This record gives sequence, structure tokens and C-alpha cells, in this order.
Amino acid sequence: MVRIVAMWEHGWNVPIIEINQWEMLLRSFKINKLFMCPVSGLLPYRNVGLEEHNDLYDVIKISKKFDIVFVDERGDMRLSEFKHPKNALYVFGKGSSDIYNMKKRSHKSVRIETPSKKPLMFGSEACAIVLYDRFMKER
Repeated sequence: MVRIVAMWEHGWNVPIIEINQWEMLLRSFKINKLFMCPVSGLLPYRNVGLEEHNDLYDVIKISKKFDIVFVDERGDMRLSEFKHPKNALYVFGKGSSDIYNMKKRSHKSVRIETPSKKPLMFGSEACAIVLYDRFMKER
């Protein structure tokens, strides 16, 4: 089972547009649970099993059955070498956030290698890469 947690890209995007991007991506990979932080108060619908929480720690507390996997450019392991856990909660930041500081020792972390050596991408873009990697490795 896979769940996704991400941060709203306030300032770059508005929730109505952003949720459409997430919804298309998650439907493609048959993911039915998305947590977004913080609460936007602007979300008009909940088609993708969306829950909003005040912060990431709230989501981690309710995800005890899942291996927590942070996706960050400082991740401990390259995505190409990563073995995806059966039950995973993938954590994606936003373009201007530093989620890596929230990682606990027991959490896993991966990085997406890019030619620039310092990738800068929206959470939904990084999520697409991770879900595709997971899909290909499960085949």
C-alpha cells in the first residue's frame, strides 16, 4: 500500500490547480491516499482520497504501519538503488522547503539523481519519478 504526503506550493500555485496535477498523477499509479500540509482551506473537492493536516508530524503519527520514505536531494540512497517497501508513505516537500530536517533516524531517505547535481522540482514531479521507479521495479 502506498500513501503520499506533500506540502502545498503556496506562492507558486493555487490549490485548485495543484490538486488537479496530483490527482492525475495518483490516478495513473492507482494511489488513493494523499495527505497535504498545511490545511489550505481552499480545497473544493476530495477526489483522490485527500486529507489535509496542519503538519507533517500529524501524518506520520497516523501512519505507523508504513515505512516513512523522505524524497530529498540529500537523501541517503540514490533512487536507482532503492528497494521500495511494501507499505510506504513517501514524503515530498515543496520547491522552497527543507523537509530533510524533519527526518528521523528510523526513516528512509532517497534522492533523485539529475545532471545538475542539485535537482529543483515540484513535489508532484519528484513523486512521478518515484512512483514510476517503484512501478518498474515491481514488474
